[in-house]
Amino acid sequence: MSSPEGTPFISEILERLRPGVLPLSAPHTDGIAQIDIKGEKHGDLDLVVDIGADLITVEREHGLPLQVEINIGEPIEGSSLKRVLRLPVFEEPIERLLMRRGDGPREWIAGGDGVRVVSEARIRKFAHTLGGFAYYKQNPNDAVSSVGDFIN
Repeated sequence: MSSPEGTPFISEILERLRPGVLPLSAPHTDGIAQIDIKGEKHGDLDLVVDIGADLITVEREHGLPLQVEINIGEPIEGSSLKRVLRLPVFEEPIERLLMRRGDGPREWIAGGDGVRVVSEARIRKFAHTLGGFAYYKQNPNDAVSSVGDFIN
C-alpha cells in the first residue's frame, strides 16, 4: 500500500494538536501496541510523540522497534462468539513513524525510513487513536466524548 512518498490519509484530530513532546502509553501484547484490545494485555508500552507544526514523529521509548495491531472481532460461523483478529498496521516493525502534512485539507502522509503501511484504513485508525489520546492529554478538561468523535 505504501509508496516511496508515504501513505496519505485524512485526519481532523491531528490538526488540533499543539506543538510539543508527549509521552503516551499504549496497551501491548508481546511488545506490539494494541488498538481496541479484546484480550490479555501485558502492560503498557511507552511511546514518545513529538508534535511539530507540519510533522509528527512517533517512536517507542529507548529506540525499540514499533509495531501496532488493530483488534477486530470476527463472528464465528454458527456461534454467537467472535474470534479476535489482530491486524498489523505496518508490514514490519519500524524505528519511527513520520506523519507530515499533505497538500489537501486535513491531509497527512505517513512514512519514514523503512515504513511500509499495510493499508490506508489501518494507518488512519492508528493516527486517529493516537491523535485522540494526545489531544486529550493536551486538553484534559475537554469532554472525553469530543475525543471519541475522532477515534472511532
